[in-house]
Amino acid sequence: MSKKEYKFNTLENNIFYINKEFKKKGKEYGILTLNKNQINLLVESLDLMAVYPMISPGFSQKLEIFITPRFLEINEIIYADKTLPDKVGIEFSKENQKDIVKAFDLPTVISRLKEKGYFHKDFITLLKSITFLKYK
Repeated sequence: MSKKEYKFNTLENNIFYINKEFKKKGKEYGILTLNKNQINLLVESLDLMAVYPMISPGFSQKLEIFITPRFLEINEIIYADKTLPDKVGIEFSKENQKDIVKAFDLPTVISRLKEKGYFHKDFITLLKSITFLKYK
């Protein structure tokens, strides 16, 4: 598969990498494989996190400026590009992974996942399974 560039992501070999302009040297990044349903639920959960009054202003800003738009872009691509497999890799920064893991304990996120037949602890375990490497 050829390399495709988007605003927030680069898609290569069925993996959505964070575009280099958004990466920081010395920070850690890792890949997590998710299916289309999990990605859709992640996007829904991010939306719920963004409007929750108890999240930190810093995380709220990151959600609004980068995290949510990036995952919305991924979600749109996976549903528009019929050549992609059901499971794709997504690169996460360790910093954003930690924030997202904390936010998965929000009551609104927990109830939404339960409605869809998922348990928030499963998502947390999945996100915590990422192996990170320093970006040079």
